[in-house]
Amino acid sequence: MNKTIQLAIKTALAGVALSCSISSAFAGTVTLASFDGGATSLTAGNSLIATNQATTANTFTDNPGLNHSAWAHLGKWFKFEVISDIDTTINITADNTANFSPAFTVYRTEGAWGGGTATFTEFGKSLSARTPHNFNATGNIGDNGTLWMEQGGAGNTSDSNAVATLAYANSGQTHHAMETNWGEHVHTGINSKDGALTYTDGISGSVGMGTAEMTLTNLDAGWYTIYTGGADGAKTGSPFTVTVSAVPIPATAYLFGSGLIGLLSARRKASEKV
Repeated sequence: MNKTIQLAIKTALAGVALSCSISSAFAGTVTLASFDGGATSLTAGNSLIATNQATTANTFTDNPGLNHSAWAHLGKWFKFEVISDIDTTINITADNTANFSPAFTVYRTEGAWGGGTATFTEFGKSLSARTPHNFNATGNIGDNGTLWMEQGGAGNTSDSNAVATLAYANSGQTHHAMETNWGEHVHTGINSKDGALTYTDGISGSVGMGTAEMTLTNLDAGWYTIYTGGADGAKTGSPFTVTVSAVPIPATAYLFGSGLIGLLSARRKASEKV
């Protein structure tokens, strides 16, 4: 059976299962996907890879039925732990780059991601807009549509342990606040959020046909979560691969750049205390 047929079957089955459960009490907290082999620890020179993943073509954005906001239960969630501060690159590439426009968001969590709080209601929204069924994948933690994820939020369980949104990458469509359920903007390209100022020294990357890549410079040790899905409803969909890599700093960089890196780090840490 080829991958396109497999993808269609997975999407159809997911839709049937969700339509049965969401109307009454949603599907509960979101379910984590696994990297190949089940590993979650990221160390220098190491990579975490998840192959043959599948979501709908508009799970991240571009679904008019959800006012272009994200669908938590149909996207893919991955957790990983950075063991020591290191440059970290996240890449998502479709097997068929013409048929899928990936997008993803990176969150900082306190401990391993717990999946959020089930049956959470924000601001009296209707069924189609209630979290976590439908949520804000491009906002900062604490914004409308993210409260089901937020650590310490009113009514949240211990499974809600997200503390910051670092950034998101979008190779698909753009939507603006007037179009979305939670008033979020959905931009293309690489977009830094509030958590970037606290947990990394810089964010860079690029998006292209069927691919999105982000590098988080000197990412702090700790737990992170990725949410990913499709961002163009006009595409037919394709399996994709998620790769998270820790890039070791060359020895020469330590010799010539350690003073500068130390200065930047000290400046960032000092700013946290202000």
